[in-house]
Amino acid sequence: LGGYKVSEYRNGTINRVVVEGIMASFFLNDWKKRQEDMCDFLRDHASMHHFEQFEDMIERLSAVMTEEVSDMFDSKDSFLWFGLFSGFSDLGLRDSEFIKFMDRFRRSLHSRQVNGVTFDALNGKSTKDKNVVAAKIKHLEQLMEEFLQKSSKCE
Repeated sequence: LGGYKVSEYRNGTINRVVVEGIMASFFLNDWKKRQEDMCDFLRDHASMHHFEQFEDMIERLSAVMTEEVSDMFDSKDSFLWFGLFSGFSDLGLRDSEFIKFMDRFRRSLHSRQVNGVTFDALNGKSTKDKNVVAAKIKHLEQLMEEFLQKSSKCE
């Protein structure tokens, strides 16, 4: 799963991706900018269940992953997709619908405006500040909600 470089497995980047993914999936309101602060938070608040759920999400995504969207899971943005998939999981839809959304996002929705701003503009801010992270995920949630509503009408 993902567009990770071999060096990222050796230099600790993948550990950061996992920590950020768990924070975005289960503790977004408690987001911390620094990885050390996230680790401290998870040490105090996360249970083994959170890690098991995260592993389950990765397995589910891997089972439906397509070549077209696989590279979207990279060291910069994976946490956004994991956080979004966590919310998607509560909808009771087939996991493949999430991948269809990601593909549409990749092809066109990244430049669609929500409240006068595109995801491309938001994603130009490569900061991990809580307000920026929350805005990116909220934007993705709105795009996904619209996509899923339209796709359910087409069935």
